[in-house]
Parts: sequence; C-alpha cells; structure tokens
Amino acid sequence: LMKKAKQAKSEQQSSSVVNDSIPADQFEREQSADELYDLGLNYYFGQNGYEEDNEKAYECFFKSSEMGNFFATGILGTMYIHGHYVDTDLSKAKDLLTIAVEHDVVPAMNDLGDLYREECNFKEAFEIYSKSADRGNAYGLYQIGLAYYYGVDDVVKEDEEKALRFLLRSANSDYDLSYFYIGSVLLHKEQYAEAYKWYKKSADAGYYAGMCGLGKLYYFGHGMSEDYDEAFKYFSQAADGDNAEACFLLGHMFEFGNGVSENHSKA
Repeated sequence: LMKKAKQAKSEQQSSSVVNDSIPADQFEREQSADELYDLGLNYYFGQNGYEEDNEKAYECFFKSSEMGNFFATGILGTMYIHGHYVDTDLSKAKDLLTIAVEHDVVPAMNDLGDLYREECNFKEAFEIYSKSADRGNAYGLYQIGLAYYYGVDDVVKEDEEKALRFLLRSANSDYDLSYFYIGSVLLHKEQYAEAYKWYKKSADAGYYAGMCGLGKLYYFGHGMSEDYDEAFKYFSQAADGDNAEACFLLGHMFEFGNGVSENHSKA
C-alpha cells in the first residue's frame, strides 16, 4: 500500500460504491489524485510528521478514488474490512477491492484473497492470490505456496515441488513466514542441511515453529548426531510461545527421560 499510486487512465468506477460526501472546504487547494493518496497514507499510518487520523485519511482516499486513483479505492476497501473510521462492512469492502483488483492494484488482490479465504471460498481466494503471485508479490507467492503445501480440496492437490518453488520466490523477497515451510518441505525430502538452514532463518526471525523445527532435527538426529540438550533448548523456546508440537515433544522427553530426568508429572 506504500507504493506510489498509478495515474488512472479511465473514469472513476468506485463512485457508485462509496456514497459518502466530503466537505467542500476540506482541502485548501486543488490537489491531484496522487497527492491526496500520499496525504491519506500519511494520516493513515501517522508518518512523515502527521498524526494518525483515520477520518482525514478516509477523506483523502475517498477524494483520490473519485479522481481515478485505484490504489486509494483499494485502501478504502481495507478500511471497511477493519472498521477504520467507517463501520465494518465486508460487502462494501469486497466491492471496492474488486474494483481495485480490476485495475491491477496488487495490495487489493491480497486483501480480497484474504476475504475469500476467510469465507472458505478457497477457489476464488486461490485465483486472486494467483494474480498477486503472477506479479511477483511476496504475500501472494506465500499463499499459493501454502495452497500447494497443504493441498486445497477441489482447488489444488498437495504438491511439494510447486510449494517449494513458490515459497522460495516469496522468501527471496524476504517474506520470513515462508522460511519455516521451506524447511519443512526440505525435511520431508531428507535434505537435512538445507532444512536446518531455513529453520534457523525462521527461528532467528522470531518464529516459534522454526525453533521447534530445529529442535526436531536435533532430537531425531536428522543429518546430525542426536543432541537432546539442543533439542530441549529449542523445544523450550518454542513451548514458551505456545507452540503445540514443541509442548508435545517436551512432554515426550520427560515421559521417556530423553536428555532429562524422567518426570511423568511434567510430561
């Protein structure tokens, strides 16, 4: 959403969706759609010396959208999702985001994909995320990677090779949520050294799942000698973050006395 808004080449199409009015004296001088969009971002995020003000942000985005800036149209949709200044209205959000997507606004693709996913409309979500991924967006690539990682009924089958391809592209754009899943695919493929590298990147980024992944490599001796001390360290870190698998494996260690004193109460 921080990208520079594109200058629209067609007439504004969102005016039939957003019906609120803006005070005529709100703006001291005539500003371009891009200037209003940038000003809206400053108010929305409270940046560049501006205090956060969702009302002023909405007014800027609304007028920018009326003037043909479809990035502004997309952010209006986001505001209706989260109830920022306006009441939450997912139907209106979807309408606005759809208009923005039709004009190639990538952040709107991600938000619209999320809406469809939350509605369990996975087919539509996959199609929208695919548009984002086709444009190289890290989040879109991540969501398509997850779809192939888990498989989605009646949409795509589980496919590790495709999952890995999309997740690696996402990770190459520093989308750190991808790191854990890359490690998990590589673990299943028994590429333990590479799995360690990606689990370590995930753990270093603060993700408990990555810490648990490292613990499993040490605990089961995947690509290395078993090391219960290291396994316990990483499982404990992950369990502190309520990682369910790490809690289970810590319990397993205490139940069987693997690297710790056997303690059925703790287990």
